[in-house]
Amino acid sequence: MKFRQNNIHKQINDLKKFHSDKINQLLEQYTREYQYREQKDTVNQNCHQFNTLTNQQYINNQIKSISTEKSLNNISYREEIDIPGSPRLNEPEFSTNETKSEPEKEQNKFEHLNKINIQKKKKIEESIIEQKKRQVKCMSFNLLNGQRHKDPSYNWENREKAVIQVIRTHDPDILGTQEAYHWQLDYIRWNLPQYLQYGASRNGYYNEQADEFCAVLYKKDKFKVVQGETFFLSETPELVSKSWGSVFNRIATAVKFEILASGKQFWFFSTQLDFSSDEAVRCNQTQVLLERMQKLNAEGLPVVLSGDFHSPSFGPAHQKLTQEGHLRDAASKAREVGKMTESSVRGSDMQARKNRLYEGLFGKKTHQDWIFTDKDTEVLTFAVCTDKYDGVYPALHYPIVSDLEFK
Repeated sequence: MKFRQNNIHKQINDLKKFHSDKINQLLEQYTREYQYREQKDTVNQNCHQFNTLTNQQYINNQIKSISTEKSLNNISYREEIDIPGSPRLNEPEFSTNETKSEPEKEQNKFEHLNKINIQKKKKIEESIIEQKKRQVKCMSFNLLNGQRHKDPSYNWENREKAVIQVIRTHDPDILGTQEAYHWQLDYIRWNLPQYLQYGASRNGYYNEQADEFCAVLYKKDKFKVVQGETFFLSETPELVSKSWGSVFNRIATAVKFEILASGKQFWFFSTQLDFSSDEAVRCNQTQVLLERMQKLNAEGLPVVLSGDFHSPSFGPAHQKLTQEGHLRDAASKAREVGKMTESSVRGSDMQARKNRLYEGLFGKKTHQDWIFTDKDTEVLTFAVCTDKYDGVYPALHYPIVSDLEFK
């Protein structure tokens, strides 16, 4: 009986084992089939996605999915991606920003600031270049005519080198001259070939050798002459003439310039009023000058007026130009003023009575040689050039120079 029971239990256990193995086999089979179907669906889906996307889009999507699933943890890794229908491609290497040391941070900061400074410097340089295109350095210079003088130091051959040296030293872009003979101007242009000349004599001739000019010299590589004329400070400005008891024919040379670098245009005038003791003569000549300036400059361009006015800064001619003409004396408007303790006429250094009288009456702090500008022109600098060269003054008058900027 006992044997029979044991046999039955054994059969039951064998049966359970058999069914258990069978069930496990079935489960494994079903699992493999399920995984196969799932994998097939995934492959089909990937194939469909690959067909509808470009290679680069598919790669980007794969990279994105991997990067979100993988935990980087500051570790660089390389992953291979299977693209159905294409060879295996290597995924780009991913790495996080590693913590940089303090020296590296300082180096990066220095490089960044240096880059900013370079950019700022470039902008400043470009701004300066643009500003320079609007700037003009002007000189007014009574050269004293080339006749023989009682004082030999005034003779041209004794001061011609000093004249060249003072012009070369201050290097004006435009030079308004007074009293020079044509051959004196030829000498200047021969020694300073960067300048060209414009203007006629007091007798109306452009090549006359024995009469005075109010010629304008200008740098040929910086300016182009657009328009110009020499007119007379008289009741008939277009004719060779004088009026109101003027001792000599008095003229003004007007030139409309264009700055080659910028295309900016402006008018430049060089003149000399009469030295008559009657101030009314100079007032009338000033009135003609203003009327002619207004007629020529109908466009309202910037204006520069230079010359020897034979009148102090508090005289009627100066007041007419600054009040009625709305011009500004560059000497009083300059941001940087040069040697203004000197008169523009050499006073005690010479023997010409008119100049001793001029400085004796009006004092050293005034001047009769002026540079005027319109209200829209900025005066950057102004100076009276009192230089000697080998102990020699260039002329009876000190030249005056001013840096201007047109807006």
